[in-house]
Amino acid sequence: MNHRIIKFDPTLERALMQIGVTGEPGNGAAHLNSPSGILFTRGGNIVVTDGYGNNRVVLYGPDGTFIKQVGRGRGGPDDKGAGPGEWDLPHQGAVDADDNLYLVDRENRRIQVFDNRLNYVREFANEGWNPWDIAISRRGDDGFAYIADHAGERVHKIALDDGRILRHLGRARPRPRPVRLGARHGRGHAGRGLRGRHLRPARAEVRAGGSLRR
Repeated sequence: MNHRIIKFDPTLERALMQIGVTGEPGNGAAHLNSPSGILFTRGGNIVVTDGYGNNRVVLYGPDGTFIKQVGRGRGGPDDKGAGPGEWDLPHQGAVDADDNLYLVDRENRRIQVFDNRLNYVREFANEGWNPWDIAISRRGDDGFAYIADHAGERVHKIALDDGRILRHLGRARPRPRPVRLGARHGRGHAGRGLRGRHLRPARAEVRAGGSLRR
């Protein structure tokens, strides 16, 4: 694992930016640890689910500058948690028409919802499912999303307002009763353990001309 995310030009011939240090895992501002997914806010910020090695979600500016993270403590490999803004393998996500982030908390079997500044809003789950990916409908304003569910290898169409299952595709029959996990507004546990610390921006590990530091 190289523990990095690389941005290329449209031709895939030149590297433009790198987040993370090549071959160096970590959970500081400049490092990643086997990231599991990436998505973009409508304003161009970058959201990374740093979930295979760490237990955190990280927000970067369009140029790769570290802005903040959410997770228990420092969000490292042992920092698993089930509270708001805590994770047990964050894994993929999607953005709705209002620029809210729907992030899969895979081993906690839930979806956590944040605003575009990575402040906790609410969460939802359904009994018996184990989501691992989410896609919001192309229109984005019709209130629907689709969940890829490891349990029974099925896909659910869900309502974004409360996560209830509307339809499913697959052999296993889901249990449609949503599990209410409550709602909070504001930061919740977001960024706990990072307050007051001055974190260095993520370093670009791409040399002029597009060559990568190895």
